[in-house]
Amino acid sequence: MPDTLEARFDSGGSAEEAAKALYVHPNTVRTRLGRIAERAGRSLADPRGITELSLALRAVRQTPRPPSSESTRAD
Repeated sequence: MPDTLEARFDSGGSAEEAAKALYVHPNTVRTRLGRIAERAGRSLADPRGITELSLALRAVRQTPRPPSSESTRAD
C-alpha cells in the first residue's frame, strides 16, 4: 500500500489520477487510503496527518531492507 500513498501524493491528492498511475479503479485507491489512515491513526484530510504520513513513507522508502534468508544461505 505504500505505492498507493505515494501515487496519491504524486497526483496532488487526486484519487482519479492516482488510480490511473496504479492501473486500478479510483474506489480501490480510496479504500486503500482509508485503510492506511485507519491503521496509521492519521487523517489524509488533515495537513498534519498528511505531513506525518509523507515523512513515514519517505522513511520506509529510504530504510535499507535486510537481506532475505535465501540470499544469505550458503549452498
